[in-house]
Amino acid sequence: MSPRLRSTIITVHLWLGLIIGFVWALEGLTGSLLVFNRDVERWSLHETDSGPLLPLDEIFARAAKAAHARVGEIETFGPSHTLFTAYFDDAAGHAKALIIDGRSGVVRAWRDPDALVPEGGSTWRWLLRLHEALLMGDKGGVLVGTSGLLLLSSLTLGAILGWPRARMWGAAFAASRWRSTRQKLYGWHRAMGLVAIPVLAVMVPCGVYQALAPQLKPALVRYAGYRQPFRAKPVKRLPAHIITAQRALDLARSRFPGAYLMRAVRPTCKAPVYAFRLWQPKELRRWAGTTTVAVDAASGKILATYDPLNGPMANVVTDNIYPIHTGEAGGLALRILYMLVGLSLPGLYVTGLWSWLHRRKINRPGPVKAAPKRALTPEGASR
Repeated sequence: MSPRLRSTIITVHLWLGLIIGFVWALEGLTGSLLVFNRDVERWSLHETDSGPLLPLDEIFARAAKAAHARVGEIETFGPSHTLFTAYFDDAAGHAKALIIDGRSGVVRAWRDPDALVPEGGSTWRWLLRLHEALLMGDKGGVLVGTSGLLLLSSLTLGAILGWPRARMWGAAFAASRWRSTRQKLYGWHRAMGLVAIPVLAVMVPCGVYQALAPQLKPALVRYAGYRQPFRAKPVKRLPAHIITAQRALDLARSRFPGAYLMRAVRPTCKAPVYAFRLWQPKELRRWAGTTTVAVDAASGKILATYDPLNGPMANVVTDNIYPIHTGEAGGLALRILYMLVGLSLPGLYVTGLWSWLHRRKINRPGPVKAAPKRALTPEGASR
């Protein structure tokens, strides 16, 4: 590599980190905190896996009674399938949620999905919104996706600059040889990057897709054969008689025996169907599932199904991007690795910024000191 090209790569890598590095550090930190958020919430709510669930209609009814509002959707906390989050709108029209035990119908906690500050039980939801879109909605998602693409560019440049030559890998991690502050900062920055880059090369593209999925899916539909979700036709009013939610769930499960309920949405005029999301044991996405079934609310006819184990290749690939990004696809060991690698992003930002500030301090010219006055000597006085 020519000195000029290397200098250009260093400059681009440096300024990408200085300008966008804080966003990367924030994404890494929040992502690490979220790796075990479901486990922490389940532990705090003392969830257990034992005991049969109440009929689905009873769960909806008890949640609605506690909320004093219509509950149109419930979803599990994932993968134990006994606690449910029930969503509703309060009297002021604000989105709210409660956690209900699907075995006893007892409300365990209350949630504010749109909380502006991380307080109470809404902390994890707030962190998720911060991680996914910087609390900025759809525009924030585009910003996060774009920053992810720039992060991939910076990681590539960093790998080009820091990749050790053959038989020099040991020296890249020999912290005992780093003497000066500058050597230590560069050494730790390089070592963290070398360890994290292979994992980030998987995590980051998956995160980019998640952030930019609304913009990318039309192209996937057109060019890759991606199958879009079923959408029911709206009606002016629901039929006078509709089947029960439990009956609809039983019909949905008849198509996928052994599948677990992950989400249930009751019919509305906008979508006059029962919509279910299920999880089949072979699916990678254990926390939410990707199997879907739509059941006609009046007749009980199954209108549409989606089996992620036998879907179009474009769907199979995109279905598995999320569990790969979160680490759930690889179990506990991969999730721990992801948590540690996520923390490397704030580590890389701090060491890189510190190194740059330290170098600027060293290279900054000091105050010009006046030359000392020469004492006059008899010889000098006579000149």
